[in-house]
Amino acid sequence: MILTKWVTGCILLLCSFCDGNTLYTAQKKLIDNIWDQQAACTFDFAIQNFTQAYDIFLLLQYMPDYSYQNLHIKYQLQDNQANTVETALKDDLLFDPKTGKPLGKGWGKKKYIKLPLITNYHFEKPGDYSLSVEQFMRTEKLSSIVSVGIQVCQAQPETN
Repeated sequence: MILTKWVTGCILLLCSFCDGNTLYTAQKKLIDNIWDQQAACTFDFAIQNFTQAYDIFLLLQYMPDYSYQNLHIKYQLQDNQANTVETALKDDLLFDPKTGKPLGKGWGKKKYIKLPLITNYHFEKPGDYSLSVEQFMRTEKLSSIVSVGIQVCQAQPETN
C-alpha cells in the first residue's frame, strides 16, 4: 500500500513536467527488475487533435546498481492499421560521465528519469496509436530496470 502510494506520487511528479498538457501517461513494472530484450513495452494511446505537435517522453525507473552508464533503446510508433510511422534507435545516459552519479530524481534505491523520445511530432491523422519500446543493449536480460513508461504531451511552443 505504501509502495503503491509512493510510486503513484513519483509518477505524478513526473507528469507535472508537461505543465498540464499531458495527454497520456503510463508505466509498466518489470518482473524482478529485469528488462528482457525480447519483451517490448507497448503503450496504446489516442490522438484527437492531429494539428497539434506532441512530445513523447520515456519514463524510466532504475536502480543505481545498473551495470552500464547508458541505455540503448529501440522504439516503434504505429498507427491503428499497424503501419510504422516512426522508428529509431536511441542512446541516453543514466549516469553522469564525470562523477558516475545516477541522473534523475529519487531517493534511496530507485531513480526516476524522464528522457525525450520524440519531440515536436505531428501525427498525420487522428486515431489510435501504439508505441513499443525495447531495450537494445548487448545483454538479453537487462537488470536493475524497475519500470518503463511513456508520457505524451502537447509540445510547448518554442520561444526565441
